[in-house]
Amino acid sequence: MEAPVIFYDPNHDTWHAFSQEAAGICIWLVTLRTCATVALERDHFVEMDNFSHYHSRLMEYANEHVEWDNIAHFITSIH
Repeated sequence: MEAPVIFYDPNHDTWHAFSQEAAGICIWLVTLRTCATVALERDHFVEMDNFSHYHSRLMEYANEHVEWDNIAHFITSIH
């Protein structure tokens, strides 16, 4: 069995435990959202569309994941 991955959210002083797969999903969702935002701010619309597309596809996958409730809570808690 894989060791859980623990994230600390200093904004809410909370800890979140995930499987390694769910942790990877969280990291990629936050990264893709950040990259899309930066691309938009720099008027790089093609890159923004690409990042947004991959974010959307990963969200579809994450939505079916057994840990979806924890994933959704974590990614919405960090802005």
